Amino acid sequence: MSFFTSKLFSQPETSVIGIDIGSSSLKVVQIKKERGRAILQTYGELGLGPYNKLAIGQIATLAPDQYASVILDLLKEANISTIKGGIAIPLKLSLISIIDIPKVDPKDERSVIELEARKYIPVAISEVTLDYSVIPQVDDTSLEFIESDNNEISEREELKKRQKVLLVAI
Repeated sequence: MSFFTSKLFSQPETSVIGIDIGSSSLKVVQIKKERGRAILQTYGELGLGPYNKLAIGQIATLAPDQYASVILDLLKEANISTIKGGIAIPLKLSLISIIDIPKVDPKDERSVIELEARKYIPVAISEVTLDYSVIPQVDDTSLEFIESDNNEISEREELKKRQKVLLVAI
């Protein structure tokens, strides 16, 4: 189970939400885990334009307070009934790669991954947030790592603080 999935479904609560902030709209889904499968419970979308005195469908950049307002409106509109979930980072602001590393002691895994990831990440490791998920194999270990700019993570963290939602994954 990946870090992301394990964080979302680690508690007895079976429903989680996902929030995606696009350039012209904000989307939300609520899913539940049932017999090992994800089941869609509800979803919704709100245009960002009207929150910035623009037409629906127009690209709008909002202040954190405005995004928080849109999220609250959308949670009500979509009848979201859980407070636990995650918020998406745009793919264009992330780097996803699959790398191979030798089998190592689990306590040394993180440092080996960071060392190997430096070969692929064009900025200092301190400027990004690095997460990974191991892909099981026999001898060597393949893993998918995901890197996102810390500024983007900080913006999502700021939104997380303004909500009455427990976002456990960004």
